[in-house]
Amino acid sequence: MTHHLNLPALLSLTLLLGCAAKGAARIAIDSTRTHQTINGWEATVAIDEDFLTPATRDSLIRVTVDDYGINRLRLQAQGNVIESIDHTHFPPELAVGSNDNDDPNVTVPERFWWEIFDRHVKDYVLPIKQRVEARGQPFVLNVCFVGFRQSSRFLQENPAEYVEFMLNVLRRLRDGYAVSLEPDLWEMRLEPDNGAVRVDGPRMGALLRAAGDAARQAGFNRMRFVVPSTKDPNLVPNYLRDILALPSAERYITELAYHRYRTPKPGTLESIRDLARAHGWSTSMLEHIRGDHWELAQDLTVGNVSAWAQYTLVGPHGGDNGGHYFFSDSANHTWHVGRRTLVLRQYFHYVPPGSVRIDAKSSDRQIIPAAFRRPDGHLLAVLSGKTAAEAEIFGLPAGDYAVSFAGEDGEVEAPARVTVARDEPLRVYLPGPGAVTVAPPE
Repeated sequence: MTHHLNLPALLSLTLLLGCAAKGAARIAIDSTRTHQTINGWEATVAIDEDFLTPATRDSLIRVTVDDYGINRLRLQAQGNVIESIDHTHFPPELAVGSNDNDDPNVTVPERFWWEIFDRHVKDYVLPIKQRVEARGQPFVLNVCFVGFRQSSRFLQENPAEYVEFMLNVLRRLRDGYAVSLEPDLWEMRLEPDNGAVRVDGPRMGALLRAAGDAARQAGFNRMRFVVPSTKDPNLVPNYLRDILALPSAERYITELAYHRYRTPKPGTLESIRDLARAHGWSTSMLEHIRGDHWELAQDLTVGNVSAWAQYTLVGPHGGDNGGHYFFSDSANHTWHVGRRTLVLRQYFHYVPPGSVRIDAKSSDRQIIPAAFRRPDGHLLAVLSGKTAAEAEIFGLPAGDYAVSFAGEDGEVEAPARVTVARDEPLRVYLPGPGAVTVAPPE
């Protein structure tokens, strides 16, 4: 005997599906085989203008945390903007960086400009942290050094200058706001294989060792480091080989990160997974504009990522271009949910940090299943599909579940309550490309 959605939802999904001539895919969940623990769903705070009113921003933050489950932020520390006296450019990312002086052991405070960084912390980091923690979940702050531009070259050629910059950022977070902050993570360099300044593996290793030593000596003992965050995921193994060639660099690493601006070659995600596993680290995919649910499913089930990000939280430019989870109408100070975000929510909302991925296999390559045991012990499954399909899920414990769907076309089916008896499968329908989630009722 199989179980279906309740009648109204079933009729709706069946109409969207059309004739289901294809046999149902078999999804087999094995809760005895466990994989990675989810650390967080990340968004980048990278707004170059204050286009939302405080009330509208508050509504965005509430939805971001409570409905979309984002608990991890990338706070960008841009070298040419912060260590600079040139603030005349728009957007500010074009500011010309300049060394505060020639002695990295002596800081000239007035040569550091914090206006944008402070606004990001006060408007987004602190309220999101407060809201995440009020839900009883861990908030993860990832500070990421950005050094694309030529005028930040001096920060990346001399490890002592990099250390001076990092320590000033860390002290600003610790002492500059109503709440003292210490990042959980420091991302060594955003896309070292991109921009006017490139950082290769040996240089990243040298910067990492100097930064790790200096952070510990300055009392920042909890923060760990993320490498290499390359634009091309296929470069990660070589970067890591060169980083680890430098003695003592390894001990500061906690996360092996990549971006998806090149298609992973066969075996790349497996190599990243295995390298991290060998060292006891986690993996993460931390940026791909237009990244979608299918990529997320691959990264979770092949790359074993514990954290994942599309890109920015909200942005005023480009509309629904896949670069923002939420996009805004700057003239009217409003925001809207991105079409891709609706499908990503099928993971973000239902899989909280601390969830452990368990084994799930599909007989149909057009469906990628990801199953999890949440911190409360309940099991859930998310199926990402490329086409309209049916699937039978085996291995779910008996009990009540809510089945929901979000499609790539923006269509969303509200959760329908179903009951699964012991040792019986649950049949679900994907009316088109998108993701269906089977989770405990809320």
